[in-house]
Amino acid sequence: MQSTPPASTGRERRSHRRKTLNVAVQLCHPGRQLCDGHSFDISAAGVGLIAPIGVPVGTACNLSLAPPDGVPDGNPIELQAVVAHTVLSRGGAGFRLDLRYAEVSTPAAAALARLLKD
Repeated sequence: MQSTPPASTGRERRSHRRKTLNVAVQLCHPGRQLCDGHSFDISAAGVGLIAPIGVPVGTACNLSLAPPDGVPDGNPIELQAVVAHTVLSRGGAGFRLDLRYAEVSTPAAAALARLLKD
């Protein structure tokens, strides 16, 4: 006998607080050239962005997030991430990609912590 999964409650599945962040992002994944996009939110576990191309779920990517205005060191944040979700964005102006971090270096972790501070 198979069990039926519980009905969705409509509650958010994410376990990390997300913060609005609108910065330029360079996205590179295997077999494709670099493309430019922009982020819309970020958390300790991942980042949401809009890109001109759709990237399949499970694809490993390298990301370079431009520093937001007012960040003292001014260095991009370099991250390795995996695409967790992709969908055509509203209005068809690119693709919404949700990526979760695969590897975070110590400097990137420190930069993310600064961004996520209130």
